[in-house]
Amino acid sequence: MARRDALRRAFEEAGGEHAARAHADERRALEHLDERLDARREQVVHRKAQLAQRADEGLHDRLQEAREAFELAQAEAERATHEATVVKHLHDTLTAARDTLQQRFAGPVREAVEASVGVLFPAPPCCSTKTAT
Repeated sequence: MARRDALRRAFEEAGGEHAARAHADERRALEHLDERLDARREQVVHRKAQLAQRADEGLHDRLQEAREAFELAQAEAERATHEATVVKHLHDTLTAARDTLQQRFAGPVREAVEASVGVLFPAPPCCSTKTAT
């Protein structure tokens, strides 16, 4: 036991008690830092999961918006195609009606003009298209 006491005194004289307390304090500080590091790692994992989820939500929202824009553009294209078909049909109908009216009125007008020209400018006998009877 004397040896033990002698070692204890030598330990105390060398500042061993202070070193032991400092070591214990450092060990507790290290454990505390380890706990904080573990907590931070958990936060990082949690935040990464949140970011991934939000990124997926953003992609989903953009995809949904793009689909809606496509559907609107497609509906507008269908309306424009229908309108173009109606306008073409109207144009064709009006053109046919104009041509019919021109033929109906141009014939009598042409005959009247030709008759008037024939009266004003009779054809010379050599070039007459009428045969003498």
